[in-house]
Amino acid sequence: MRQKIKQLMSILLLVLLGLMPGMSLTAYADVPGAYNDYLVTTDDNKQKSDDDLTALQVTFNGTPWYIIADDSTATGGTVTLLLAAESFGTLTFKSDASSNSYNSSDVKSYLNSIVAGTAGDGKPNFKDVADAIQTVTLTTYKYGSTEEVAETTDDAKLYLLSVGEANLLPENVRKFDNSWWLRSPGRYDDRAALVNGEPGYVNVPGNDVFGTFGVRPALKFNLSSVIFSSVNLSGGANATADGAGTSQNYFDYGVTRSPMTTVTYNADSGHMFRNATLRQDNCAAFQFHEYFTSQARGYHTLLSGFFASIR
Repeated sequence: MRQKIKQLMSILLLVLLGLMPGMSLTAYADVPGAYNDYLVTTDDNKQKSDDDLTALQVTFNGTPWYIIADDSTATGGTVTLLLAAESFGTLTFKSDASSNSYNSSDVKSYLNSIVAGTAGDGKPNFKDVADAIQTVTLTTYKYGSTEEVAETTDDAKLYLLSVGEANLLPENVRKFDNSWWLRSPGRYDDRAALVNGEPGYVNVPGNDVFGTFGVRPALKFNLSSVIFSSVNLSGGANATADGAGTSQNYFDYGVTRSPMTTVTYNADSGHMFRNATLRQDNCAAFQFHEYFTSQARGYHTLLSGFFASIR
């Protein structure tokens, strides 16, 4: 049996009504390590998989990311994100195989076009959030070296990780739906490093630059430029959410988040929605309507938390 519940995420209404059962919102202060619960490099989070790993994702510009560095401070600071789900398409590193330099690569040009909003129809577009993304200078080392610089990259916003940066990530995060490019040069002049997707192995010798692999960028932004919110959409111990994760985390910039999210709860096998009498406790009047099934009678509500329990 299924029951849909509109989950209210409006901070204003939360202030007026108070937190309701089944929902929580966290607004973190700008203090050191404020986002450690979502940082994938902690000992606990390195061991997570499946839904537990997905629950660590944060959404920025409609795209899921992992937090790979938390440099929050008492005055703001930064966090660094790595694309979490599907890549931004697949692409050659350098289609004419003339170089394995990241600065002259097809991938760098493509990521710059995403930031500028000129990548094309159906491609990611980060033009409207570009001001929230911090411009960084990248240092890329030569093959097999951690000291000898191959090149530096100025004014980067969306960028590929280096071999050294990828090696700092846990295997559960390096694993991906396809292999993905790194910006580091490979063993030879016509090779670039990458991560082999399924095992999450950092392939330092690399692959031919004219090969086609995933584009999985990282970015860094100032916490003073964005608003973070986290909402728990739990349906209880005997219900499974469908259509949204039970935990949703957001970094927003320059937009007003939609106040409603629809989640469908499926009663687990052997359980059903209990007949319920819903109350109006210390808050504005709810709007209810009934629905009927062969199993049970329940209610929809426009405010989260006051819904038929599962038995």
